[in-house]
Amino acid sequence: DGMYILTNKGRNDKKILVEVRGYEPAEVSVCYDRLDEQYPLIEVPLIPVIRPYGYTNLCELSGEKKGLTDISAISINDKLARVCAYSARKNSLRLFSSSRLDEGAYAVFHEENMEFEEFRIIKKAEKDLLLYLDEPMQSECFPEEGIARIVRGSVDAKGRYLLRVVKDGKGTKYLIRYIINGKAAYELHSFGDEEGGTQ
Repeated sequence: DGMYILTNKGRNDKKILVEVRGYEPAEVSVCYDRLDEQYPLIEVPLIPVIRPYGYTNLCELSGEKKGLTDISAISINDKLARVCAYSARKNSLRLFSSSRLDEGAYAVFHEENMEFEEFRIIKKAEKDLLLYLDEPMQSECFPEEGIARIVRGSVDAKGRYLLRVVKDGKGTKYLIRYIINGKAAYELHSFGDEEGGTQ
């Protein structure tokens, strides 16, 4: 299921190269003083490899932006759930309905501002319709706002980035978030039925 447990390796900071069939290799830094003492867990998002065959149609965004440190995206067409209410006092997010939310982090899509805010789930209740979050939301959440899966890209030290998303046959719109010099910038990108696997 993609869970790897390191044992008998000591608690020295290190770099680990993750190589999984069908995905681009990824290097991750392990810094123990930044990890939870009880559950020292690191999530490593992997970027799928584009192949000339298969059932999944991928589109690619790549380039270089000075000062870029992170790139991620959400599909604005594919909502996994919708917000019912957010409680700042309990730091909880109540949903009207939901698909299975098996990942640790998702995003609330603030459609009015064309932005999204990431949140991390630490506990679920009431048949996964009540989520408890690790940190308070920074923006106000309104009823009916969508919950979306986050697609993560890679960025190197020079600001060269790579992001691959799944394209459906009807055309898929993704909201791209760039973190440049510590500030978020958003861009709406539409993937249609163009020939070829990259854009």
